[in-house]
Amino acid sequence: MTTQALNPMKRRYCCLIALLLITATELIAAVGHPFFVNFSPATYGAHNRNFDILSDRQGRVSVANFEGLLCYDQSEWHVVHAPGIFRITRLYQDKKGRIWVGGFNVFGYLMHNERGELTLKTVFSKDSKGFIGEVTDIREEQGKICIETSIGTAGLEDHSMD
Repeated sequence: MTTQALNPMKRRYCCLIALLLITATELIAAVGHPFFVNFSPATYGAHNRNFDILSDRQGRVSVANFEGLLCYDQSEWHVVHAPGIFRITRLYQDKKGRIWVGGFNVFGYLMHNERGELTLKTVFSKDSKGFIGEVTDIREEQGKICIETSIGTAGLEDHSMD
């Protein structure tokens, strides 16, 4: 065998190895990492304890937090405080897209005020109707919003508590 006969064979092996390396590198690069960000309490400006999370139809993220409600509009965080000092622990989006908020001695829903700012409209709170305990569940049954609390169950129809 001459060296000229080995050169085409070596070239083929080198090309094959190079092709395999390129393909393997592209496969590894295609896997990548999912887009995921952990926000610190310093970033969102509230307590570090979160209880519930919900994403609405517009892609805004709401987080039930020990200090209130955190809202992320894909660019910045906003904190919506409940009247007084009440933690928010439960979130629920009804069939109409309204977000209901419950926590310790507070229950209501999110709405925009006349300036377009997101606010919490309380239906029931310690300040307005007394002690309700901790809201443990919010659900919708036959068009009626029902809440379970640490002291019992109630239903909401036309914004008045049963």
